Order: sequence, then C-alpha cells, then structure tokens
Amino acid sequence: MCKVPLPLNSLASIGVLQTIVLKDIDCAPHSAEIVDALAWMVARSTHLTSIDLLPAKPYTKPVDPLYSLHQVFKYCSTSASSPATTEVNKPLRIHHLGLNACLVRLDPNALPHLRHLKSLSLQSIVDPYMDPYDNDSFNLNSGDEQKKFGSSLDEFWRTLKREGLWLEEIVHEDVGAAFLDYLEAYPTGSTVLKALNLRPDPWYRGLSYSNPMARRFFSELGALRKHAHNLKDLRIEPVYEGDWCFDTYNVDAVSACRQLKVLGMSVLSDHVEEDASSGNGVGIVRAAFNSYKNHPNYSCSIIQKSLINTTLTHIPSLDTLQVFCSDLDWLRDAACGNSSASHFSRTNAKIIEAVKIHVAPEECQRLPRVVVPGKGAVLVEKRVDGKGGNGKGENGRLIYVPMSELMDKH
Repeated sequence: MCKVPLPLNSLASIGVLQTIVLKDIDCAPHSAEIVDALAWMVARSTHLTSIDLLPAKPYTKPVDPLYSLHQVFKYCSTSASSPATTEVNKPLRIHHLGLNACLVRLDPNALPHLRHLKSLSLQSIVDPYMDPYDNDSFNLNSGDEQKKFGSSLDEFWRTLKREGLWLEEIVHEDVGAAFLDYLEAYPTGSTVLKALNLRPDPWYRGLSYSNPMARRFFSELGALRKHAHNLKDLRIEPVYEGDWCFDTYNVDAVSACRQLKVLGMSVLSDHVEEDASSGNGVGIVRAAFNSYKNHPNYSCSIIQKSLINTTLTHIPSLDTLQVFCSDLDWLRDAACGNSSASHFSRTNAKIIEAVKIHVAPEECQRLPRVVVPGKGAVLVEKRVDGKGGNGKGENGRLIYVPMSELMDKH
C-alpha cells in the first residue's frame, strides 16, 4: 500500500534505463499519480527495452482502466516533440512486455513501440467484451470504462497477426481461437517461436470451450506441430484437468518437439492414482506404447512409461521435465478450497512415487531431471551399483532419487 505517490517523474536523468518493473501495486488513492509518473519515465527512457506492469491480481474488485497498455505509452510520441522532452522522440524498441491484470489494446499509440517485440507475457488480462460470469465482473459499467483502453483478447491476437509481429517467447493463460490462428500463421523463414508457456482453461471457461482448443493445438495441422522443430521450452499447465493434459492422443505431437530443453506437462490424476497405487496397472499406456509390451518394466505408470520414456526416446537433449497437477473439473465452482488442496497434495505425492520407481532402459545413458513444482521436489538420476534399487534387476541402470537425498549424503 502506497501512503504517498512515488516520485518516478523526478528521475529525469535515467536516460540509459533499460528495464522497468512495477509489481504487485495496490496504490489507492495514488494509483493515477503513480501510473502517470510511470508513463513519464517510459517516455524519457530512450534505451528502454523491457516493461513489466504487474498490478495486484483483481480477485474481488474491477480493474482500474489506468492499468492499460495505452496509459504506459501515452506520453511517447513517434514523430513530434514529446511532452516529456523537447527533442523528437523516436519509437521505443521494446523487446519484452509483461502485463498482469491489465487492459490491452494495440492502438496507434502503442504499436510503434512494439515493432521489435520478441517476448510477451499476458496473465489475468481483463477482456471488457467478455460476458460477466457468476454474477461477478472485473469490468466497470458493463465494461464501458475498460473499452476505452482495452480490446478483446481475440482482437489483440488478430492485430499482432495482421501487423506481422511474430514473437520468440510467449506466456499466456487464456487460449482462444484467435491465439491459435496467430500461432498457426507464422510465415516460413520468419522469427521462430522458441518458448511457449501456457496456462489454459481458467475457471470461468469450462471443458466445452477448452477441450476443442486443446485438440486443435495438438492436431496434425495444429500450432504445436507448426513450431515443433524450433521450440526449446514448452510448458502447458491447465488450471483444470482435460484435453490439455498429457494423454495418448497428444503424445505424437509432444514427441515431435525434439529440440526441447525444458518440457512441462500436466497429467491426469486418475491415471496417476490407478497406476502408481496399484503397482501393476497400465492405465492408458497400452494403446499408445505397444512397442514396450515386452519390456521388463512395462507395468509402470503413465508418468514413467508415457512421459519419461517419451522424452528418452524422442527428446534426447531434454534437460528438465516438469510434471504438473491440475485441479479436478468438478471442483471448478467449489465454494471452499479444501477439496482442491487435498487433491493437489495427494496427486503430487503419487507423481513423485511414480517417478521414484522408474527404471531407465539399459541403453539409456542420461536422464533429464524431473521437477514436481506442486511439492517443490527435484529428482535426479542415479546409477544403481548393486547395493540398492527396487529389486527389478536394475543394477547398472539409471533410476531417479530426490536431489535432497544426494545432498544429504555429501
């Protein structure tokens, strides 16, 4: 909470400033003064390349129209003297833009400064054209106030596509048709997409909306196949379980991303529960991995057989595998979070259990580290030397152990 407005506009001498981050701000009654001071600072910082405007997440109150892309660049000029300086102010060359709980519109005031944009993060973006849900809305006066400075998310991605602004790194939550159109439209020989971090299916969407988007994304002609040969970092963490989770239908699309260094996927909890707890269940593995039928470790879980062995076979350069847990769809409208908390705790524990009993094929010489963010756990490779193991004839082969165990021994 800001007791007095920050005097950002007094920092006139910072001509070489390259990065601005305004984070977790809840500055009433000084919000207007602070955002205005930020705009003056942006206009004066001719070497600026990175902006993050990250106000506090609006769980219960409408988003102030002050938090918008338009406000950030309102004192910047492209051809005339700027109010912030007596010199002609050329367009900024912004390479990274991060917005949280903001309004976005690529209007003539903002576009000139984003022609060199390579990295974009959009989280909790407010769409003033979206219908209210659950008798609640982040908009004011049916969105009329926000519509002055914010477009729909679909229009935002259509504008990026129309203007030919092709990104190298994207962090995005709400995956819609226009966003998929954008991903599928990258021209051959243009900028290549290297990192894609998605958190689709927010609570107000539902599976009837998100599942078709996932099916399209993973399809033979979908966005993932389009960028498979260039992606180095792919993370997909849906808020709720559904078709965005790793499953037999999307394993081929994921396997095509052979250049990945980081892969993060959510797994379906019923597969984890069935396979890890029974010890011999194959769940959905049988249909997709018949080639492993005679493998001595065939009875392992979806995480071991599908996710881990897929990376070993098809993504040999992978350094980090993140395994996420998503919430259950029937808890989408739950009034209390206790059931969700129990679900996450139980499922993440089962994920770790499944990873720990994995035994790599004999020919495997390295394993990517496995991270389970829900438990803060990191599991790394260890070669069995005959003194331990899981009793499955794995001497000399690689298994996973918690990093903390190795550190304790040293």
